[in-house]
Amino acid sequence: MSRITCLLCISTLLAMPACGDDDGGTGDPDTGPIRVDGGPGPIDMGGDRRDGGPGPSDAGPGPEDGGPGPEDGGPEPEDGAPQDGGPGPACPPGQEMFFPGCGDPSDGHVVITPGCYQPCTGSLDRSCGAGTTCQRSDINPCVCPPGEGCCAACGAEQWLCLAGSTASGPYELESLDASCEGVITGQQVLDSIVASYTGTLSYFPLPEGRSTRITITTAYEGGTLSCHPAVFAPPGSDAPDLPPHLEVTVAMTITTEDGQFAEAFTTPLDAWIPGMASFDASFPLAELMGSYDPMRPDLMEPAVRVGGDLMGARSTGTIFFGGMRGPGVGETTGVGSWTTD
Repeated sequence: MSRITCLLCISTLLAMPACGDDDGGTGDPDTGPIRVDGGPGPIDMGGDRRDGGPGPSDAGPGPEDGGPGPEDGGPEPEDGAPQDGGPGPACPPGQEMFFPGCGDPSDGHVVITPGCYQPCTGSLDRSCGAGTTCQRSDINPCVCPPGEGCCAACGAEQWLCLAGSTASGPYELESLDASCEGVITGQQVLDSIVASYTGTLSYFPLPEGRSTRITITTAYEGGTLSCHPAVFAPPGSDAPDLPPHLEVTVAMTITTEDGQFAEAFTTPLDAWIPGMASFDASFPLAELMGSYDPMRPDLMEPAVRVGGDLMGARSTGTIFFGGMRGPGVGETTGVGSWTTD
């Protein structure tokens, strides 16, 4: 064959389009050849290969080819709470994730469900949002991974902003150190009083009335500790809000030097703030241990009432007498008032 004829053949071959055959020919210039013999695949396909090469460059290995997944300890793809006890979903600003504890709801704690809540400081805290109030709840302070004992505690008190109102009625505290609505403890009440008060009881009418010495004693003998939650007035109401208060039942005596009163009784000391407590006790006239006689046989159901305040080493109070003059008609008069030295 002549040199001219050979050159013409080569030119014709170079001008022919590629066929993408199985012997490594050039494929579509936009994608590159798809090969079965291990050559490089399309540029925008990465390693979508039939020969075991690496996977797509924008995905990397997945769980099916040995890569870690959520079920074998890999990271969660979303913010959901992991199954291994890790942190829960991200909470809105001002809120934290809480889980229910093992406490008894009968003691005044609210049972919560796992979720995000705004912490607060006590029943008087008004920072909670609309429709919520600051309430005592029992939380789990130590959420451990399954099968691991990372903490022995399972219940702790926490004040949280929860829907609805606070507890509707009083509840008993378990100990003198337990807090009533985050405001006061029984021990604080007892620390704010003394065992004995001595002063002067002045009989009415004053100032002409006579007087006598009076002694008042107090003793805590394991009486009940009754916590009364705050009561908030409805929106638009003129009624005042009532803060929480604690009643500590104690044994008391009131005796006078003239023998008119020699009474022993149990009564709650009602405390709204540390440093001051009040009491109010009544007993039928027939059960009076002293010699006091009001000389009012016309009254039905006659009774003596004693009420006073205990403020550190100081006490003031009043003794009343009363009864019923008829159905639905009562009468009360003051007997005398006292103040301590």
